[in-house]
Amino acid sequence: MIDIDLVRREPALISQVAKAKGMDVDIDALLSFDAQLRSVTTEIDNLRHQLKQASKAVQRAQDRDAAVADARNMGTRISDLEEDQRRLRAEFDGQMALMPNILAPEVPIGSTDEDDVEVRRWGSQPAFDFQAKDHIELMADLDMGDF
Repeated sequence: MIDIDLVRREPALISQVAKAKGMDVDIDALLSFDAQLRSVTTEIDNLRHQLKQASKAVQRAQDRDAAVADARNMGTRISDLEEDQRRLRAEFDGQMALMPNILAPEVPIGSTDEDDVEVRRWGSQPAFDFQAKDHIELMADLDMGDF
């Protein structure tokens, strides 16, 4: 998976790579989810710190009931934000999974196999006395009842 820091720094590059690969990605949506996720995470961290301080202050508070109620409200707010964080994380992860890896400069851009350039071969090509099948054909031939 590509590094989110690279997407933040070079969104145009990622867009260019996606276009070269014939992919349709929404970098703006990804960056929006990223910003929201970071904001919610920061808010959760700040509230947890405040809750820790409030828990210590409850013991010294003159009006303990009010201090406990404030602490409970912070705990409820943290729970709500954590739910938002889970939702945003799922959206963010879904968008990140669609981001293409960066192409090496020597990779030719093309849309068909004919556009590919063979750089080198290693070993010799095997010769079969039958028509070779690809993995999809092989999976279709399997009798899954045997497993």
